[in-house]
Amino acid sequence: MLKFLHIENIAVIEQTDIEFKQGFNVLTGETGAGKSIVIDSINAVLGERTSKDLIRTGCDSAIVSAVFCDIDSTTLELLSQNEISPDSDGNIIIHRKLSATGKGLIKINNIPVTASLLREISKNLINIHGQHDNQALLNSENHLSYIDAIANNYDLIDEYYQEFRSLNAIRKEIVSLQMDQDEKARKIDLLKYQINELENANIKNGEIEQLKQNLNIANDYEKTFESLSAVEYLLSGNEDNDGAITQITNGIKRLSLLGDNFEKDYTRLNEALSLIQDVRANVSSFLGNTAYLELDANEINQRLDFISRLMVKYGSSEEQMLEFLDNAKLELEKITLSDKRIIELSKLLEESKIRLVEKGKKLTDSRVK
Repeated sequence: MLKFLHIENIAVIEQTDIEFKQGFNVLTGETGAGKSIVIDSINAVLGERTSKDLIRTGCDSAIVSAVFCDIDSTTLELLSQNEISPDSDGNIIIHRKLSATGKGLIKINNIPVTASLLREISKNLINIHGQHDNQALLNSENHLSYIDAIANNYDLIDEYYQEFRSLNAIRKEIVSLQMDQDEKARKIDLLKYQINELENANIKNGEIEQLKQNLNIANDYEKTFESLSAVEYLLSGNEDNDGAITQITNGIKRLSLLGDNFEKDYTRLNEALSLIQDVRANVSSFLGNTAYLELDANEINQRLDFISRLMVKYGSSEEQMLEFLDNAKLELEKITLSDKRIIELSKLLEESKIRLVEKGKKLTDSRVK
């Protein structure tokens, strides 16, 4: 049912809104008042061909919008097939913009559609007829919808289409699982090779960054070791020479004997000694860590090069390569179990066919009774 009509810049109409109530609505007026323009506007919003002469003189474009409610199941099914849904109130809103340049725009519930699709969707929305003819009654394509309306077959039609969609979904899954046996064997071999290569590579998230850090350490380790060894010697000394820590400790002891005059200096030196001892501990820990001695720049470069070659095949990061591995395992499992799944689906398909025939028979019986 047409619920609301908005017309803008059509012929002599600059702008008007018409709201249609439930029941019988009448538009009256003398000749030239614009009654036929309303019909032309409705035809336009239903997708019929229009002329740029319909656009108001002096305007570049015109707009017609219509709101329809109580949508029949056939139209709802067609909307669903084109991924268009009614609004929260169950209405569909058709918006058509006419342009003097010929470039128009059509939307159904804000989704752009073609004029041909609009005509297909709107053919059951409204019935326009004159004094001596009724186009819809003369069109044999509409006869079945009249029978369904009289017999109130909408629930039966919905049940039939639901089963039909279910059957098609099963068929599609079967087709997706079916493949030539030679192709299946090749696919399994490829997946096993890819899985084996990635599992043996034992790649971990963040590994590349860690390898680069280790490479920098390995390249600079000799110089770093010499510098830190000198720092440790200066701080700790050896058998022949007291280090800075020993000298500071001795100095603190002497200051403590001088009384209150050097109390602040005594406190500061104690704090400095604590910091220096922390530094010495970190340096000694680094020098004593044999893990750094085991870093080999050549081995690290080989590992980075190996991972780089894998990235060309499996993804641009460790995360993507690990995701590829997971997907490959799932696909291998799916192919391996496909024969079993096809048998299960084939059984479901036969059951769906039986139900579809039964629902179709009920619908046919209702139409011919």
